[in-house]
Amino acid sequence: MIGNGFPIDNEELETPYSLKEVTLTCTIEEIDKLIEFLSYVKEKHKKSMEVSTYTHSHYRDWDKNWTTDHTDFIISTAKKVGESTGSVWTYGGV
Repeated sequence: MIGNGFPIDNEELETPYSLKEVTLTCTIEEIDKLIEFLSYVKEKHKKSMEVSTYTHSHYRDWDKNWTTDHTDFIISTAKKVGESTGSVWTYGGV
């Protein structure tokens, strides 16, 4: 598992920062939502990996109450780390 990130409101950055430590500050209710999201992603990505080598899901697309005041949590899944995603950078960073 590798963490990557972008500065807030910087959609133009082509290469993400490689993160070695990530802190999520949340309530117990938000932890429950993250667990629910990760369970959803696990099943969705498991099906996608049957026909693809890469897929990703955004927390913002899953949570109806998400706003731009919150962090978008993106789970990307590849058959193996370093496999091309079809974008300008590879899964796991540059």
